[in-house]
Amino acid sequence: MTKKTRFKFSAKLKSKDALEEYFDALTLESIKKKVEKTLKIEIDEDAFDRLYGHTSHLIEIRRRGQKIAVRVVTQHGKEVKKMISTNQ
Repeated sequence: MTKKTRFKFSAKLKSKDALEEYFDALTLESIKKKVEKTLKIEIDEDAFDRLYGHTSHLIEIRRRGQKIAVRVVTQHGKEVKKMISTNQ
């Protein structure tokens, strides 16, 4: 015998915008957990909020020929690494 689970939403989650915001928050939390599992570290909430998304961050180049490691983790937890050599 299986039980059917019914979800009860509070009054504040009845509007479409509130529901979208609620599910976006759940999705972000899920993505954060996948990234933490992939990298095997715990990520600070502020750091995750700053790094999540499509924004590039500046990297200071200190000397010619400096090598920079770039690590990207997708929202699905897949990890890609690339070494870039600067030629300034």
